[in-house]
Amino acid sequence: MSAEADEIAGEILARLNGRLAWSNHTAYDLDQVPANATDYVEITLSRRFAGNVRAGVLSPSSWRLTARSVGQYVANARLLHSLVKEELENTVVIVGADESTPVTFEGEEPVGPTDAQRKYWTGMRSYTFAF
Repeated sequence: MSAEADEIAGEILARLNGRLAWSNHTAYDLDQVPANATDYVEITLSRRFAGNVRAGVLSPSSWRLTARSVGQYVANARLLHSLVKEELENTVVIVGADESTPVTFEGEEPVGPTDAQRKYWTGMRSYTFAF
């Protein structure tokens, strides 16, 4: 049996929040971001069709994770962007008895302003893995 989306997201959020705890920032599932949040990470998780190879065959449970770092200042967004990378890249996700393939970098949107007023700065990285 393979891990399900809520279990996977919960494990990833727990890991990210453990990493971010010292910096007083938080990682959230996309629908849980508080309206007054200023510096945070939001994640999305989606299934992939015929994606990652595991043991020489395509995995029936392939996933794409996006992590968007949001900061009131560019330095804050860059710090969060870096901490997410350090916590997730080339590690495995363990949910119950299931262990994923290594979390692999897929793509990046560099940190930049969200609007002309430069009120917030965001950057996003995407990763793939399979169970």
